[in-house]
Amino acid sequence: MPAEVTNPPEQLERNVHIFAAGDQICLYGEIIRECRLRTAIYETSVDKLVRESGLPQPMSGGFAGWEPVDLSPGEYEYRVYVGETLVAVFPFEVR
Repeated sequence: MPAEVTNPPEQLERNVHIFAAGDQICLYGEIIRECRLRTAIYETSVDKLVRESGLPQPMSGGFAGWEPVDLSPGEYEYRVYVGETLVAVFPFEVR
């Protein structure tokens, strides 16, 4: 985690659905089988890709990723892909 995040993952607020500017979205877990992980943020009102990130090499073991909430107010989905397969969708709102 970056230096400005002082709480370990077990103390972070979980299952947050409403964010404000300056908050951080954090996704962490354990990969059971080596794979290529990719995430994307979509604005749901227009189903438009806002931002996408991925890792150039396969991952295995534990992982943690975070990014600042620098989005306009609205409703979004944080989508997680393994390869090209959508495996999780986390809806959230920015106010």
